[in-house]
Amino acid sequence: MTILVTGATGRIGSLVLNHLHSKGLYFRSAVRKPTSAHDVAFDWIDSSGWTDATKGIRDLFLMTPENMGNLSENVEAFLETAKGQGVQRIILLSAHGVDRDDHGTGMAHIEAVVRWNFEDHCIFRPNTFMQNFSAGPFLQSILQQSALIAPLGDAKISFIDLEDIARCVASALANPQLKGTFDLTGGKAVSFEEAASEISTVTSSPVEYRHVSDEDMGNILGKSGLPPHLLNMVLGFYTSLRDPSHASVASSVEEITGQAPQSFSAFVSRNRDAWQSHV
Repeated sequence: MTILVTGATGRIGSLVLNHLHSKGLYFRSAVRKPTSAHDVAFDWIDSSGWTDATKGIRDLFLMTPENMGNLSENVEAFLETAKGQGVQRIILLSAHGVDRDDHGTGMAHIEAVVRWNFEDHCIFRPNTFMQNFSAGPFLQSILQQSALIAPLGDAKISFIDLEDIARCVASALANPQLKGTFDLTGGKAVSFEEAASEISTVTSSPVEYRHVSDEDMGNILGKSGLPPHLLNMVLGFYTSLRDPSHASVASSVEEITGQAPQSFSAFVSRNRDAWQSHV
């Protein structure tokens, strides 16, 4: 059995590769510029390499880049190629709440394409990543203003560690019997005010939470140079986080991997160095 991993050089994909290697599973890494024997050339925009990338592949881990906007048409065409090449099973990384509103990402359509074309599939819908605080969109304001700035009020979110997502993906790739759609969350819902307090405690330097309006958030993002098509997507992301469903806690991580998800406190302690320039 050969596995193709898209997004192999990204934060989640690289973790998935580590787990597949430790499980002794054979895989190929779909990358733009191959540098090793495991790599195969792949580009979401250029379809010329899709046939070679999926040749001999049975299982496919599918995830799309966050910074390229709606790729649903490209993904649908790619999956048609993959199916024609004999790919039988899809493990899709989706997102929490896309069944209600995917905010223009196209992910709801991608989910539908996977279900329609591949009876054998797993769809994972993770909640927002803990790593967004340490290496993502929430980090800049912590470092520059000693603040978490967001239009979220007192909304709580069951943030999940990327490592837990990767463990679930690798477990699914190693277990052909696992099928269905799964919400992936941390073990406890945390507000941004609580997150700021946790970071303050670990760094011994105050971080405050500042609630702002959607309009003000849009202005902040615009001044940061975020392209308009991504700005609207990010604002939609914040809108979705205010939905109470993001506070729900699922048991899927432990059921799939046999281990409880990382706590937010453990994540903050482990990533203290990320906020050192704030101290």
